[in-house]
Parts: sequence; C-alpha cells; structure tokens
Amino acid sequence: MVAGATTFTALTTEGKVYTWTPDLRFPNCLGRRSHAGQPAKYPCPVPYLSHIKITHVRSGGYLTAAVSEDGELFLWGYANPTGNNNFAIFEERIHVRNLSLPSNPQDYEDDYVKEVPVTINGRKAIVTHVAVGDGHILIAAEANRGRERAVFAMGEGGWGQLGIGGRPTFVGSLQEVVALRGKKVKGLTCAGWSSWVVVDEEDED
Repeated sequence: MVAGATTFTALTTEGKVYTWTPDLRFPNCLGRRSHAGQPAKYPCPVPYLSHIKITHVRSGGYLTAAVSEDGELFLWGYANPTGNNNFAIFEERIHVRNLSLPSNPQDYEDDYVKEVPVTINGRKAIVTHVAVGDGHILIAAEANRGRERAVFAMGEGGWGQLGIGGRPTFVGSLQEVVALRGKKVKGLTCAGWSSWVVVDEEDED
C-alpha cells in the first residue's frame, strides 16, 4: 500500500489496484469515478486496470504511478492540482470533452488513468522502475532486450530534482536524464523535491 497527499492505493497479490480517499477535493487522484454505492472512502478497484496485472505502484503528492508485468506505465492524479502546470498526457480530461456523460461510465475510464508511451531511440521500451515525488516522476526503462537503457523525468523541476540540467519550473513530458544514459538502474526513489538513483557500476558495457 502507498499513500499520496489525499489518496491511498493498494496493490493485491493478484496484481489488482484499489484506491480510496477521505478527501474528495481532488477526484482524479482515485484513478476512477466515485459511483453511488462505491463511496470514495472505501477501497474500490480501478476499472481501467482491471484486466492488467500490475506489479508495483508508487504515490507522491497528488500523483500515482503503476507499472504492469509487461513494463507499461500508467499515471493518474495531478502534477499540481492548485497550479496551471500539468502533464501533457493529462490534458484530455472528461471536463474538457464538452460531451455528456456516457450511459456506461466505464467508457471514459481513460480520462482518469493514462498509459504513458516510453521509447528509447524510437524503439518501444519497457519500464523497470518508477518513483514519484511531490509533483515529479522518474522512470527507468530498457529497450532492445535490455541493450539500451535510459532514465526519464518530468514534472516540477525548480529544485533540480529532475536531473535534466538547470532548474526548469515544470516539464510536461518525459525528458531523458542524459547523465544516466546506458546505466543499469538498481533502484529509484523520489521524496518531496529530491530524487535518488542507484546504478550498477559493474554492469558497464
């Protein structure tokens, strides 16, 4: 189980994801719509992920990330719920569709959970690690059967926590941490406005 600023997320041994919150001010943090009969304060499954086996989840601030057994990355929540900055992947939300709600609410579950495409040198990559801080996220990924490796970051960067050079106020899409290109990542951790990456120096090509 992990916790963000307002939401709890639990991962079962079967790879199912449940969310709940006592605070309804930021509904997207649930990764799902709160229906009558499924109050937000009790654990309920995230419908978008119901047919996907998730291997680990991470939360920080108002953002939650999940990685599937196939190395797919999923995000939900807000990069910054009180500011103007948000991830590009979150821009298509149900409140900007100008459409009426569907008869089946699950038809629009991708308005809450977004799959984030990750590529290395134009090749589809699998995500091996993910970490979430207070408004920023780091991921490690591999492509070409592990022969190509990269670390990516996005989100709040004013304290240098993204590791991409300088202190950009906000980065809305994944940017490579060039200093870690080709490194075999053993672990990632983000907390607050800081990030840590552990690499295997003995695995250098």
